[in-house]
Amino acid sequence: YCDVSGEIPWSAKLLEFHDVARDAGVYIVPSTAYAGGLPDIMCYAMAKEAREKYDEQLKEFHGYVSMYQEREGTVGASGGTLSTRAAMASGDAWVRKVMTDPFALGGAVENGEREEDQDRVLTKVFRDGAIKSWVAPHVYAFFETRVVRRSNELHRTLVGGPDKGPFYGEK
Repeated sequence: YCDVSGEIPWSAKLLEFHDVARDAGVYIVPSTAYAGGLPDIMCYAMAKEAREKYDEQLKEFHGYVSMYQEREGTVGASGGTLSTRAAMASGDAWVRKVMTDPFALGGAVENGEREEDQDRVLTKVFRDGAIKSWVAPHVYAFFETRVVRRSNELHRTLVGGPDKGPFYGEK
């Protein structure tokens, strides 16, 4: 099953079937669309390159997305994304709990106490010296960090590696 949603509660619900699917030789792959899938693949590729080419672990991964398109001007979340967000915001207690849990899809490192894993890190607007530009959280940032943590956990448990994540390697 390959899912293209970008919804934390749905992806968390799919985790209930992980062991049954694994034992049956079935893959459940949530979050394979732009939201979640793209940064997850980019992070994995960067970690792999760091290991193979430089014999180093990827310590941090920062993804940047330009929200400007020359012909359309500034772009943002689609109506579907905003509608889904509104529905999740008015969800029941379980949905609200999952939406605010940085480890809703797994992947907690060091008991989930690292500052860089907390959602408050994703709410900051700042001037980034590396790209010489102001940056703000991407509309999918909260979801994407959860997907990367989940993949890091799966990679560690299925392939092996350090339990230091969330970026497929040590921090």
